[in-house]
Amino acid sequence: MQYRELDLSYNRWLEDIAYQSIFYGHPASFGTVGLGVLRRGVGGFQGYDAGGAAVEQVSAEDTVYGAGLGKRVLESGPWTLSLGAGAKGIESRLERVRGRGYAADIGALLDWNLSWAKLSAGLAAQNLGTGIKYDQENTPLPAAYRLGLAAGRRIYGDPFTLSLDVARSRADPGRLKIAVGFEGGVSGVLFPRIGFRTPDDLGNGLFFGMGLKVKSVRLDYGLALLGVFGPAHRFGLSFRWGEPIAVSRTGENLRLAASHLDLGRQFMRQQRYLDAVQEFSKALNYDPTNRELLEELKSAYDAMR
Repeated sequence: MQYRELDLSYNRWLEDIAYQSIFYGHPASFGTVGLGVLRRGVGGFQGYDAGGAAVEQVSAEDTVYGAGLGKRVLESGPWTLSLGAGAKGIESRLERVRGRGYAADIGALLDWNLSWAKLSAGLAAQNLGTGIKYDQENTPLPAAYRLGLAAGRRIYGDPFTLSLDVARSRADPGRLKIAVGFEGGVSGVLFPRIGFRTPDDLGNGLFFGMGLKVKSVRLDYGLALLGVFGPAHRFGLSFRWGEPIAVSRTGENLRLAASHLDLGRQFMRQQRYLDAVQEFSKALNYDPTNRELLEELKSAYDAMR
């Protein structure tokens, strides 16, 4: 990340189950720090005593508090490798009974910037921990392991991305879940999406979405069709602000700047001027006082007119 970012979301799921989240990312010279809170609430539902007789309504909620750090650890030509890890505390409540636990997430992301597309591969292990303890009983966490692949490129200046996600979870050990998704851009403002997941116990596995981006603000909407349970809706709001993080003219930064400069010049020769602008801009982030880079960036902007 180059800019500070705040993300808010609200997910209205089936019955009276709803999710709310708030996440904040802060770039620094040593990496990107992330903080977040996720809450799941369940509306009142019928309670029963030990004899099976109906009693008053029962409520439940779960809250997760997390912090993480991500950092690009290797950049060599078109290749970049980033690593990340996070820790979170979990609190679960069912009426007056509470359980607490702790978990960790780790992941790696490999990007490959080609002249015709950007390819990405990610690995993640989530919810690694001892479980949530209720009184004397310990409930295992739904540990999950994921592989993600994505291919993206710009067409007439707008980004298009095709992605694949493969996951196996302790909560459903007998099945491998596979999901594919596609997102396109329209004039850099609208971003329609469609996705499919299998196997899916609710509905037909289809998901739809739309993003609206205006300067540093982005509004997102997602729709899932859950069969007899009806539709589920997700709303998201993101803000970016601040200046790019300051970097020094170290040998490593100069090498990274030269790498982006070479890639930008390749794009210029292929008349992919928008991609060239992005590469020259990345180079300037690593070497902001380089006049040669400024001239290259200006030439790319002029070629787009």
